[in-house]
Amino acid sequence: MMEVFQLYTEGELGKKEASVISYKNAYFDQLQVIDSIRFAVRSQSHKSKKQVLGILSLSPIPKLNFSENSISIHQKNIFDIDGKLLLDNKKIYYVFYYKNKILSNDYTLQKSEHFNTIDTIREAKIKIITLSNGHQKMGAPPLMTNKNAVVYQSILFNHSNLIGKHENKKQWSKSSIIDVYNTKTKKYWGSLYVQNRGNNKMSQMLVSDKYMYILIGQEIVRYRLAQAIKEQFKIGEAENLLSE
Repeated sequence: MMEVFQLYTEGELGKKEASVISYKNAYFDQLQVIDSIRFAVRSQSHKSKKQVLGILSLSPIPKLNFSENSISIHQKNIFDIDGKLLLDNKKIYYVFYYKNKILSNDYTLQKSEHFNTIDTIREAKIKIITLSNGHQKMGAPPLMTNKNAVVYQSILFNHSNLIGKHENKKQWSKSSIIDVYNTKTKKYWGSLYVQNRGNNKMSQMLVSDKYMYILIGQEIVRYRLAQAIKEQFKIGEAENLLSE
């Protein structure tokens, strides 16, 4: 559900009100903070009605710039380019939910690159039904390729929703699979298995220098990252290891 884009300056203790810095400039459903005066957003173009990425700059006055070519050039219907907006090391990333594609852009949104995940779904498999009023809806639950993702120090952790060709089905059914990629080399590094806790599966994740934090059901579980992964933060090199 899209919400009115409204941002406020940082408040101060003891003051009840904050100052409006941007109001009704656009509608958005995802936002990432670049710095104190810039934000990356996913919105919808008034002209094409397609999903687009944009940059809101507050200096010297609030100004919102959209890129029609950021993700909309990959759009065939209103659903197939749905994905997650991420930010890391002066790069904007967009991980598609229903296809094996990850886009990266600089902050101008003019220089776009992409790389593919190890899954084989190149085009979103979505059945579309057009209603009598012209609106569209999904005719059946779509095949989701990527459920969630985070990126930290040029290493992207992608929660894959599809079983791999050589993966053990029993282990896959009891775990969540996180595929790891190096965004600089655009290579797959390896995969991690996060075991379910009872009937609960992983729903969210967060990565820091030393740890990965996983939300499973109503619990937050902390995992210590292996040295081999932490070294990727330092040198930015991938070894394409396939061992789990």
